[in-house]
Amino acid sequence: MTDETLSGNQGAGAKLAPAPVRHPARVWLVDDQQIFRESYAKALESAHEFKCDRQFNSAEELLAALQMTSGPDVVLLESGLPGMSGIAAVKAIKSCSPATVVFLLSAYTSYRQMAEALDGGASGYFRKNDPPEAVVVAMRVALRGREAQSDGARRPNVI
Repeated sequence: MTDETLSGNQGAGAKLAPAPVRHPARVWLVDDQQIFRESYAKALESAHEFKCDRQFNSAEELLAALQMTSGPDVVLLESGLPGMSGIAAVKAIKSCSPATVVFLLSAYTSYRQMAEALDGGASGYFRKNDPPEAVVVAMRVALRGREAQSDGARRPNVI
């Protein structure tokens, strides 16, 4: 297999997961809770294919940084930030950095917010208590999809 690897039990019924990202993908985290940002960054970096090189307290700080430098590969964004919400920030992030993959994190599930985020250009919506491994798989899939679009190739993404 070239783009997918078997994960877990490799016998009957094994699920396919996307292969790791080839280079460390740059990830920016946005959450008003520093402890959450730091622990989540460590969890993501333990996969050795992501580098959480910037962290922000607010969507406004993130958007100011996007005005000064090229965007990261991935933004993980709290949905319920003070000031500009993460939901409202998705469209602004995508307009500043269209190639950046955006995922929202929330303390609770709101289907209305989830739909609004996806309509705004987010690639996914996770609860904060979802295992970071699920976010890692989703980031792999989204980055593979982005690579396929830029290459003009069609590669399946299977979770």
